[in-house]
Amino acid sequence: MIIDGMIAKKALRRAFAYAKTTRSIAKSSEECVIFGSGPSLDNLNSAANFLNGKDLIGCNFVHQHIALKEKRFKIITMIDRDYTKQINDDYFKELTSDYFFVSTKNVELLALKHLVRKSLGVIPTKKFTTREEINREDILLGNRLCTGNSLPFLIQLAAFVAGYKKIFLFGVDHFDIDDLDEKENQNYEGYQGRELKSLRLSPKKLNYINSLYDFVGDLCRFKGVTVINLTPDTKLTTFDSLLLPNLSSKEHGN
Repeated sequence: MIIDGMIAKKALRRAFAYAKTTRSIAKSSEECVIFGSGPSLDNLNSAANFLNGKDLIGCNFVHQHIALKEKRFKIITMIDRDYTKQINDDYFKELTSDYFFVSTKNVELLALKHLVRKSLGVIPTKKFTTREEINREDILLGNRLCTGNSLPFLIQLAAFVAGYKKIFLFGVDHFDIDDLDEKENQNYEGYQGRELKSLRLSPKKLNYINSLYDFVGDLCRFKGVTVINLTPDTKLTTFDSLLLPNLSSKEHGN
C-alpha cells in the first residue's frame, strides 16, 4: 500500500509537471533586470530610478535580500535540487512574484500543495554538456532550456521564453580561478543557500559554468537580445559591462 501510494504521488506530480509546462510569459516591459546573489547585492540602491518600469527576475533566495524584500518580482525560479528539497510554506509566504518556475528535473521534489500554486510553472530542461550535443533551435524557440547553473538558465528564460529584448544583470559578480579558495564568500551576506550546502567549486566546474555562459551569450547575440552586466567589478567577461550612477553605493565610495 505504501509503495502504491508513492507511485500514485509520483504519477500525480508528473501530471502536474505536464499541465504546468510554460511556453510563454506575460511581460510588463521589454526590459528586465536579473538579480544574482553576489556580494555586490549588499550595495544595491533599490530605490534607484533605473529599476522603475522594468520587470525584476531572480532565483532561489534572492528575493529575501533586505534590498529586495519590498519589490515585486515578475519571475523567481529554482532549479537547484538541494534547494528545492528545503522549500516549505515559509518560503512561499515571503515570495512575491507573478511567476515561480521550476524545471522538469526538480518538479517532483515539490509537495503537492505547492504544485497547485497558480503562479507555479514548469520549464522543460536539459543539462548542458557541450555545444555539439545541445539543440540550439530548441533553446532559441524556448522549447527546452539548458541547466547547469542558475544565472545562465535565467538569461535563457528571459531571452527565449519571455522574449525580453534587453536584459540587465546585477549581483552577478562571478569569479575567476584565483577566487576558488574563497568561493564560500561569493554571495551576499546571509545568503540562505550557504546554510544548505557547500558552494565551493572546483576548477573543472568553474570552466563548465564559463562555457555555459559563453554558449548562452552566443545564443543571445544570434537572437539579437542585448545583455548588459551592471555589477560593479564583475569578473564575468561574456557580456558587456556598464556602471550606472546611483544603482550601487560602491560607485560612490560608500
